[in-house]
Amino acid sequence: MKTTFQIVILALATIINFQASAQKKKPTVGILKADVSGVQFNAETISTLIRIEMSRTDSFEVIDKHDAAKLLGDAGFKADGCYGKICLSEAGKILGADFMLAATIAPYGETMMVSLNLIQVNKQFSGKTMSREFLMLPQEINTIIAMSVKELMGKELDPKIMVNLTKKFHYENAINTPKEYRLELDGPRFGAVLNTGETATIIRAPKSQGGFDAQPIMFQFGYQFEKQYLNQGELQALFEVIPTITGLDQGIFIPGLTILHGLRTNRNGWEFAFGPTIRASTYAYGAYDANGVWMREGEWKKKTDDLPGMEWRLDSRGQVMISSSFVFAFGRSFKSGNLNVPMNFFFSPSRSGARFGLSFGFNGRARD
Repeated sequence: MKTTFQIVILALATIINFQASAQKKKPTVGILKADVSGVQFNAETISTLIRIEMSRTDSFEVIDKHDAAKLLGDAGFKADGCYGKICLSEAGKILGADFMLAATIAPYGETMMVSLNLIQVNKQFSGKTMSREFLMLPQEINTIIAMSVKELMGKELDPKIMVNLTKKFHYENAINTPKEYRLELDGPRFGAVLNTGETATIIRAPKSQGGFDAQPIMFQFGYQFEKQYLNQGELQALFEVIPTITGLDQGIFIPGLTILHGLRTNRNGWEFAFGPTIRASTYAYGAYDANGVWMREGEWKKKTDDLPGMEWRLDSRGQVMISSSFVFAFGRSFKSGNLNVPMNFFFSPSRSGARFGLSFGFNGRARD
C-alpha cells in the first residue's frame, strides 16, 4: 500500500513539473538597436521601450541587451547597422533566439511611420508585421511604442488613444496637441432668436400701444471670444464672451452681451455651457388697466391719481435700460480640415417669456 501511494505522489509531481515546464517555455526574441532616422528620438531609447513592451505581452522571453551584446561581441559580430532579415537572422543564430524583432521609425511628411517586423530566425521569414502612421509627438513616444507592439501581437487597442495619436484633425487635446495647437472657436456667430410669451405679444403690438410692430423671431449676429483654461482627458473647460446685436432685420437694435462657462468633449465636439446675459432695450413704467390695456405712468395720472401696481415693461416708447437673464446652451463643433463649424441651441427662461435660439459660426484652427 505504501509503495502504491509513493508511486501516485511521484506521478503527480512529475505531471506538475511537466506542466510548469511547459508553461515556462516561451519562444525567445532578440531585439537589437532600432533603425531610427530623421526624427528626434534616440535609437537606444526606442529599443529599450520595445524590449519593455514585448516583455509585457508575456508572449516571448526577451533576451537581455547586455547578454546579447556579450554573445555578439564574443562571436565578432558587428550589430551596428544590422536592420535587414538576413543580418538579423545571423545575429539570432548566435543568440540562440527563435525570433528577432526589426524596428524602423522614419519621418513621413509631418508625421512619422513606425514599422515592426518579427522575423523567424531559421527561416528568415516575417512572422508578424505592423506599419502605422503616427503624429509627431515626442512626449508620447512611450504610448506610441506600446500601441505599436500591441498591434504587432494582435492585442486590443484603445480606440480613444489611437485616435489622439494618429488623427491630425481630431478634436485637439493634451495628447495630440500639447503645445502647438488648440481647438479655439473664436469667430463670428449668426443665428435666430424666437421670443415667446408676453415678450412676443409686445413685439407684435402696434407702436402706438408700446409694441414694436415686428415679428418675435429675429436675426442675431455677433462674435465669440473663447478661452480654454483646462484641457485634460476627454474634456475641455471653456470661458466664452459673446457680444451680439439682435433685431436689425425687424428695424430694431438690441445689443447684448453673454458670458458662458462650459465643457466640450475632445472626442466628438459636443459641448454644454451656461451663464448670464444682458441686453439693452427700451422700457416704460406703467400698468395694465381693468381691460388689459397697457398705460404708462403719465397716461394713468391724466385719468386718475389712484395708480395700480406699477412695473417696468418692454415698451418701444420708453427709455433705454439694461435687463438680464440666464442662458443655457448646448451644441456641437463640426470639423473639416482646419475649419471648425460650431452649431449651438440656447434657451433663456424669463417671467415675461422664454427665448429660444440657434446659432452657428466658423473659424480656422488657431496656433497657440
